[in-house]
Order: sequence, then structure tokens, then C-alpha cells
Amino acid sequence: MRGGGNMVNRKDFHYNFLKSIIVRLDFQGVLETEIEEKVLPHVKSFAKENGFSRYLEKNIISQIDIALTNKETPGSIATKNNVRHQKVYSFTDENRGFVLDISNTFVCLQINTVHYTPFDNYSDIVPSVSKFYMDNIDFFAVKRFGIRKINECLIEDKNKIQQFFNPSYFNFYNNIEAVNTIQSNHMDVFTCETCRVNFITNIAQVQLENKPQYKIHLDIDAYLDKSEEISLLLGEPAKMAEINEMIFKIYISSLTDGFISSLISDDDFDSTKIGGVERND
Repeated sequence: MRGGGNMVNRKDFHYNFLKSIIVRLDFQGVLETEIEEKVLPHVKSFAKENGFSRYLEKNIISQIDIALTNKETPGSIATKNNVRHQKVYSFTDENRGFVLDISNTFVCLQINTVHYTPFDNYSDIVPSVSKFYMDNIDFFAVKRFGIRKINECLIEDKNKIQQFFNPSYFNFYNNIEAVNTIQSNHMDVFTCETCRVNFITNIAQVQLENKPQYKIHLDIDAYLDKSEEISLLLGEPAKMAEINEMIFKIYISSLTDGFISSLISDDDFDSTKIGGVERND
């Protein structure tokens, strides 16, 4: 069976297995000192007004490539991998499962919750914070904006995976006897209008309660990497909603019609064959 759901929308779903949402803006041209002096005070006020009750500062390790002159070949350029520490200012809303991180190279909102989170509840957070950079940093330049959604669930019997998921994206080798599937990966990279999409699916055998189960991983990352288009999107919420809708269509296409029917049904969900599915309310 292939997932269809052409007439299905988000409001029809009573169950879901969405675990993580990431909305991230990457940029350049911002100094560490400019964050504390020109951006952080505005973000603190915004965070407090929008339900973020915890704040902390942390250091993360990031890798950068440094261009070096190649001594063996004059005039050519080599690269050297270098590790650096980056300061991140982090705000948390524990009630909603929101974490907002800002730094001199990115703004990132991560949502981890067992229940469905409507897009309108978080869509304006990253654009609002990015405006503090735009208004106060002279050389602020956007590089990438993306919305990423990651889903996971568990299935005990690998032969039942395709009862729930589109076999075009979730499959494994099973053409000879006694095959024990350890892992299967599938990745599509494509463009859709101005967006680029990384669509990754994964089946991985894991041990739970001393027996093998199969973790099903669905990862959809849709992003823009042209500064003009990113700037336009940040100023027009409807364009963000269009990306979110495209992600939903990809999500629907990865499910079978039978699984979609179970997720939109108001009846109790049968979790004996698949785990990790939660009721929205």
C-alpha cells in the first residue's frame, strides 16, 4: 500500500508520532560582543513575555575549516579542521518542551514533545528573534533557514513495517532465507520550488527488553540557502507556512493508507504492533 491522504489535513489526526521539531536560522557577520550588548537584552524580554522561564549560558564545541597556504604548491589553498568553543544563550519553556538557543552564528528553536504542537504556536519565534539581529547588527547576513521534523516509532516484527510505512521509502533486503536486518537507510535530496529538501528514512534493529525491535526513523529537513529568499520568508509568515505544508505532504506520502486511517480514527489506537504513537490531546 502507498500512503495517500490527499484529502487529509492536520486537524484530522487524533494520534501522531512526532518527536522533534527544529527551526533554525544560520547567519554570519555577528561578533560575540555584539550578542551581549545589542541582541541579548531584547531576546531576554521576548523570551520572558513568551513563556520561557529558564535561562542559562553554555559553551558548545564547533568545527571550522581554516584556509591555509599550501607550502608544497605555492599559490594553492589547503584547509585545516579546527575546533573552537562557541558561547550559546539558551532559554527553556518546560511546559511546552521548547528550547530557544541563540549565538553569533545561529538562532535555533527545538521542540520535543509527545503531543502534537500546532505550527502557529511556534512559527513566529525564530523570525521575531532574527529581527533583533537585523535591527541592531550592521553586518548581519543570513545564510540558511530550515524547518526539520523528526519522527520515530518502534515495530517488533520487521515484516509488518510495510503495513504502516510506504515501501518506496522504507524497505530492506529480504530475498534469501534467514536474513537478519540490522539497518536500512534511504535518502532523497530534491528541490521543490525555492526549497531544498533532505528526506531521510531509516530502519534500525535495537534491543529492548532482551528482544529485537525495529526503530523507524523519519527525518524531513526543508531549507532555503539564498539570502534574498530567506529575508523574504522571515518577513512573510505565509511563506513559512507553505514550507510547513510541504513537509506535511511528504510526511503523509511516507505512510500507508491503513496507518493514516488509524491515526485519524477517534477509536483507541492499537499499540500492540507499533509503539511510540501518542494521542494528540
